[in-house]
Amino acid sequence: MKRIFAALLILSLLLPALGEGDLKPGDSVLFGRYEQDGISENGPEPIEWVVISVSQDDALLLSRYALTVLPYNDVYKPVTWESSLLRACLNGEFYETAFDEDEKERVLLCEVNADRNRQYATDPGNPTRDAVFLLSYAEVLKYLSRNDLKFCRPTRYACLTAGRAENGECCIWWLRSPGMNPSCAAAISANGMLQNGKVDYPAYFVRPAIRIPACWDE
Repeated sequence: MKRIFAALLILSLLLPALGEGDLKPGDSVLFGRYEQDGISENGPEPIEWVVISVSQDDALLLSRYALTVLPYNDVYKPVTWESSLLRACLNGEFYETAFDEDEKERVLLCEVNADRNRQYATDPGNPTRDAVFLLSYAEVLKYLSRNDLKFCRPTRYACLTAGRAENGECCIWWLRSPGMNPSCAAAISANGMLQNGKVDYPAYFVRPAIRIPACWDE
């Protein structure tokens, strides 16, 4: 994991600012800050995002690493992304912590589709408007099916939060899509496959996604 943060330091020196040109799929950008090395005394580290899609108006960014661990919901019951604890946390505490006021102006409030999970008939609920969200299973198939971005490692902070040994292995990360029944949500397993988890399961990791302008003029 030390290699991850050494790489982040190097990237902070090499990667262009968001306002220096058009973004394209595959680009890596540093944007916002969040605790990652588990050492609070040195402050939060820059968040590395991967550009996974670009339209005329905006770019879809996915965090390179899983940043924390949270249940999809605080109690085991039927729940959709719209009413989940995880959505509230990402658009509340995470959004306020990770981005300063200038960065918040770049994070687009966007409509998030209530995509069905192709494997099940479970009701996905209603579309939402979010600044921060999780990918759906449909988006994973569309944007990540032909590369290794389905495989995700957690930060040291996320490992500490989960009570997990920092071993460099990939982790299971939540999707916003429903699972096999209304009390389960979809996730991507450590080997990149679709998985289900009870919504109150506390040990799946969180990989935020955001949209920003495809080209930002300073």
